Amino acid sequence: MSVTYVIRLDERKIKLDQTYPVKLWVTFQRRALSYTTKISLSKADYSKLSASNLRNELKEVRDKIHKLEMDLDEYIRELGEFSFEIFEMNFVSRNSLLIYRSAKKSTPAQLPQHFDFQPFEKKFRILKEDGAKKDNLLGGYVTYVSELLQAQSPKTADLYQTAYYSLFSFKGNLRLASITKQYLKEYDAWMRNKQLSRTTIGMYLRTLRKIFNNAIDNGIFSKKDYPFGRNKYIIPSGRNVKKALDKSLLAGIYYYNPVSEREWFARDTWLFLYFGNGMNPKDMALLKYKNIDDGFLVFDRSKIETTAKEQSKPVSVFITEEISNIINRWGNRKISNETYIFPVLKDGMNSLEQMTAIQYFVKATNYWMKDIFSNLGYNKKSTTVVARHSFSTHMLHNGASKELIQESLGHLNIKTTENYLGSFEKPVVREFAEKMMSFKRDHNSE
Repeated sequence: MSVTYVIRLDERKIKLDQTYPVKLWVTFQRRALSYTTKISLSKADYSKLSASNLRNELKEVRDKIHKLEMDLDEYIRELGEFSFEIFEMNFVSRNSLLIYRSAKKSTPAQLPQHFDFQPFEKKFRILKEDGAKKDNLLGGYVTYVSELLQAQSPKTADLYQTAYYSLFSFKGNLRLASITKQYLKEYDAWMRNKQLSRTTIGMYLRTLRKIFNNAIDNGIFSKKDYPFGRNKYIIPSGRNVKKALDKSLLAGIYYYNPVSEREWFARDTWLFLYFGNGMNPKDMALLKYKNIDDGFLVFDRSKIETTAKEQSKPVSVFITEEISNIINRWGNRKISNETYIFPVLKDGMNSLEQMTAIQYFVKATNYWMKDIFSNLGYNKKSTTVVARHSFSTHMLHNGASKELIQESLGHLNIKTTENYLGSFEKPVVREFAEKMMSFKRDHNSE
């Protein structure tokens, strides 16, 4: 249904100076809303606007109304999908002739009383934003961010907060009903114009999709108006960029002689991640001595905190000689089974403090690995992510079945080898752990 409008005198209420306000009426899907202009006229003067000979004052009024009509025509002509909320934000608020009355601030979202959010308020300013309602963007994000913080997932909560402020910067805190396929296409184009990657756009819009799914589950939003999916908006995937290193480069890292203790720790961290089933740095930081079980490191992946835990299986990493050496070289002295293996986290840290410590750990590792790669003459990325991808690729090259490891280095389905070796018997895990040292034999035979 098309958008129509009319500009006319509102004769229902006379002002003290015996004039009436000139208003804009906009109609869409049988709903009409009025917007007050800054013009007031008497009935007599209003009736003269169509005349050819006007005094200068009325000519100026007529020209302003005509300019408003031209602006409206252009806005409607270029519009994809219409909603009153977007119209008010993008047209009414920016037009000098119209009086824009912003919505009153609503009560902040009610956070659960049983959880102390105070330690998180400085980092997560979204928690104190006004205007959160069940059916708008802010309300959806505040609710889910608070759930993530309660679930000890501040890193994921931080992504959702960042995504919200990106969406807010685009067109504000809209109602979910105002977010359409056209809105998503325009946001996509806006992000690309800002030189942001497909991966970033996809990450942010997957958070929005989750907010919609939550709203549907809670009966707040109708599934028939869902803007994602086939014949609607398809979230972009990251490009298929291979990150794995070949065997000769792995050998170079392994046999590299560090020039400082920081380089040594960074190299050993990188190799531990590689040998440890492409372990995530957070999983490495969270390892405790209780995770050592009969010659294996057995742990649950931290990444599944916000997914279906009941479908997950523990990861088993065979403790090779190399892994054992790294633990002996850098590990904390064992006081109890609850002692962290590596000196990254400390007892008593809350989830936000843990997140900060792990981020520093990753940043420092990447920084010193960049130096190592430079010293080796490698013109390659040197991040911890490369260690994970190198593991999955070399497992495949060493004969691992697709059941043992899923190769999805390009994130085509947003999965980067989630399970690794977790669902296979330990003898099989041990066999492949030993195969990961094949580059040593290749190097020594040269």
